Amino acid sequence: MEVGTYEYVIWKEGADEASVADTYFKKPARVVKRDGAYYAQVTVTNPEWWQHFKVNDHGKWVEARIVSEDLDEKTRLFEFPVASLDEPIDANVHIIVTGIPGFQYDNTYDIRFVFSERNEDVLEPIVEPIDVHAWDREANAPSRAARLFKGAERVVRGDEQFARVTVKQGALWLDFSVDGQSIEPVIDEEANEKTYEFPLADANGWVDVQANVQAGPNVHTYDIPLKFGETPVVEDETEDALRLMTFDVLKEDGTPSGAKRHFGDPVTVVERDGKTYVQMDMKNEQFWQGFRVWNGVEMKEVTWLERDSETHEGRVEFEVASLEEPVDIDIHIVLTGIPEMDGYVQKSKLQFVFKAIDTFAHLPAAKGTVASENAETFTSFGSVQSAATITY
Repeated sequence: MEVGTYEYVIWKEGADEASVADTYFKKPARVVKRDGAYYAQVTVTNPEWWQHFKVNDHGKWVEARIVSEDLDEKTRLFEFPVASLDEPIDANVHIIVTGIPGFQYDNTYDIRFVFSERNEDVLEPIVEPIDVHAWDREANAPSRAARLFKGAERVVRGDEQFARVTVKQGALWLDFSVDGQSIEPVIDEEANEKTYEFPLADANGWVDVQANVQAGPNVHTYDIPLKFGETPVVEDETEDALRLMTFDVLKEDGTPSGAKRHFGDPVTVVERDGKTYVQMDMKNEQFWQGFRVWNGVEMKEVTWLERDSETHEGRVEFEVASLEEPVDIDIHIVLTGIPEMDGYVQKSKLQFVFKAIDTFAHLPAAKGTVASENAETFTSFGSVQSAATITY
């Protein structure tokens, strides 16, 4: 397998013929290599339709990573790992069509990617943002030089990747070296910035930089470890501030919702980097197709911290702007594996109202009855009024 662009078609699961999903993908695909592994990048249309996009990676279903999104073109670029393009690649997608008056479509189905031979073309480099952290290893904290770094990009050319780092107060930077090799900058005199590009062995690794910087009448030589990707782990006593809270779940009319039985109580509130996050246990994780929470700026999908397909339990985290006001949520649940209710779809707009607690003894007991011969299955799900209706 080589990096490059490849034509492909989306086949149905059980037939060697094009799936309706083929019309949602733009061609060709692009194969890139990063840190010794290959990835396929595909572009889809109407990104708001896509609820999930999973690919079978060595027998394990993994969510495709969102690389970028073009709001003007209404496209989204996904990326997923590939070991070979010689055989069809299994995938699973959940599509909800929106924005078409009078037309409703909500479907989850299996598809297969079938790739053709590599195109003979010249690839433009891939450029995408990457986090960079100027770090003091002894203090295990951000370096004083961190304020001089404006940002970084990851550049991929064929099988090679590079870091492109921009520094502020460019006139003060007299020399910039990586592993003893001096790097020539691209200079932006108007912005007083310099940009340095150098090989990046690991997109989540370290690079040791040596720099000569003008400080008044003197020139100082600095060793600046740069960590790309994830923030270095700080192992000291300054842990995230944690506390427990309970909560109510309300309908749009302000009355209690039976949907509370989906959620574990209490929740953990985490204060991190000046922001407030809520961590919440989830029940029947296999039913959840969407769970969005208002963070003060937008309705954002929660992050799944844990998801156990055997116990059907999970844990999510989401940001909130305030715990003093009701927090809007959207939930999308599809029942599966339940006689007479398989495929039942429930979408609701609800609110969380968080409340302080002192001890676990003060938590409200879960209440509700289940009217079903499969009562054991439903005890953690909700109050069933009929075979096709769940009251929230």
